[in-house]
Amino acid sequence: MAVKGVSLDVWGTLLNPYELYKVIALKLSRLAGGDPEDLYGKLVEGRREARRARLRGELDADVVGGTLRIVAASAGVHVEVLKKAIAMAIAESRGEGIVIDGALDVLVELKRRGYLVAALGNVLSWPGACTRVLLARTGLLEHLDVTMFSDEIGARKPQRRAFEAVASALGLSLEEVIHVGDSLAEDFAGALMAGAYAALVDPEAREVLRVGGRGFVIPSLRGLLTILPPL
Repeated sequence: MAVKGVSLDVWGTLLNPYELYKVIALKLSRLAGGDPEDLYGKLVEGRREARRARLRGELDADVVGGTLRIVAASAGVHVEVLKKAIAMAIAESRGEGIVIDGALDVLVELKRRGYLVAALGNVLSWPGACTRVLLARTGLLEHLDVTMFSDEIGARKPQRRAFEAVASALGLSLEEVIHVGDSLAEDFAGALMAGAYAALVDPEAREVLRVGGRGFVIPSLRGLLTILPPL
């Protein structure tokens, strides 16, 4: 492979969204009442529904606003109350517990091996700028050369323009980039169709598998280090 740069999905690959949603549920419980565990389940279901709608292109006009309406309806709360709960959770978060196992070690090692490293994320319940703050608080941001989010670049994965944007920001061609993520449609298929290499993080995989000429399936982020030797 002629890979010189690594692009990584954020939520589900570097950061665990469900841990943050637990905090949001606690804040929501204090603001609107209700059992935190029950609210958490409703928030997660709303998030899943919003992700499906985003993939279908139904939220393109306003992803964050549309997602908030879906999630608020699922939780049975007013959108403004949900906004407040999210803001409080993000503002008070120090990043504890939301970093996916191995993420920091992998970023550090990729930099040591000479790769350019970027984060490429789709937005959902909050703007990309909020996620960038969380990346900073978790210590991941300092190991990323570029951070790009769909609300900032005007394109979302699996659209080709999203992958073109991150490759351009790294100063590389798509053929020199491998994108890593946990979504088969948005990350894996999107990157392959754009012309980049792709690695799907699948915890059910028992070993690193090569899929065709440019695809890989890895059990965890650490599997990335087995396919990317030092430059």
